[in-house]
Amino acid sequence: MGFVLWIVLGGAAAIGLYVFLVEPLWVLPWLERLTPGILYRVKTREALVALSFDDGPHGEFTPQVLEILERYEARATFFLIGERAERNPVLVERIRAAGHEIGNHCWRDGSVLGHSRARFAEELERTERATGLGAPRRREVEDKELTQRAQREEHREHREEREHGQSRKMEIEDGKEKTRVAAPDSVGDVNPEVAPAIAAKAASSRHTPTRPAQKSASTTAWSSLRFFRAPGGVAWPWQLRMARERGYTCVLGCAYPHDPMRPPEWYIRWLIRKNLRRGTIVILHDGIRDASRSVAALPDILEEGKRRGLRFVSIGSLIDGSGQEAGSDRSMP
Repeated sequence: MGFVLWIVLGGAAAIGLYVFLVEPLWVLPWLERLTPGILYRVKTREALVALSFDDGPHGEFTPQVLEILERYEARATFFLIGERAERNPVLVERIRAAGHEIGNHCWRDGSVLGHSRARFAEELERTERATGLGAPRRREVEDKELTQRAQREEHREHREEREHGQSRKMEIEDGKEKTRVAAPDSVGDVNPEVAPAIAAKAASSRHTPTRPAQKSASTTAWSSLRFFRAPGGVAWPWQLRMARERGYTCVLGCAYPHDPMRPPEWYIRWLIRKNLRRGTIVILHDGIRDASRSVAALPDILEEGKRRGLRFVSIGSLIDGSGQEAGSDRSMP
């Protein structure tokens, strides 16, 4: 019995190690079902891949990453540590000026599992202030109010149309003739004298926009923080729930070569190239102590994406440009 138990435990450990090192894509549907509140990838028909970098800004490696991205006309999401952003405001501004997106990676580089609710909320808020960007909740509230105003206006217009469209008959006696004037459903049955006015109102109603225009991906990325990634990728469910209540989308990824563990450069290239396809979210680090391997592998990754016809964008642009649901097993054909 003990021998069988050791075989089962050894087999489970081997499977776990395989999944950790190889990151097979067949695992993703299981992860998405187990953790439905976390975004690992995006379902899209567009040839888009999201790049993300964690733990910055770093005075040495972040500028190198920015230069490579500019050379390949690529965009990314930088998940910044709040206290590092506060110490490097020039780099934060450089990231934003280059058209990249900024995400919330908490205030310090360390596990948040021991944080109280108050401390966790404080770290989110301090990072928002350090990056110079507001919480996504404020943006959502503003958009919701704008939508509600548009809906009220739409309801008012529909009410006026119903009142105007109620059948009414007028009999006008002029000598021996009776002229019947009505407001039927079709403009063609209306008295010729009033048809132009009704037709003009109907056309105006059809072509008047009733909903606020959506913001472009770049505007949204600059106006507020949209995404949260827990340090180390691990957080309690209640912490993820708190982040979502503030308006964040909680994001991990599906192509992560564990570069903080300092794997060889070939492994970084191999794993990302293996999982590189439409809707992939790549995780790399520019803010670790030695990000030289990740920086060295980046041009090869971008070249491979270009060869496959893929365009590297921020996570926000991937979602906004897809028009699809996130986290489906059909998103990674």
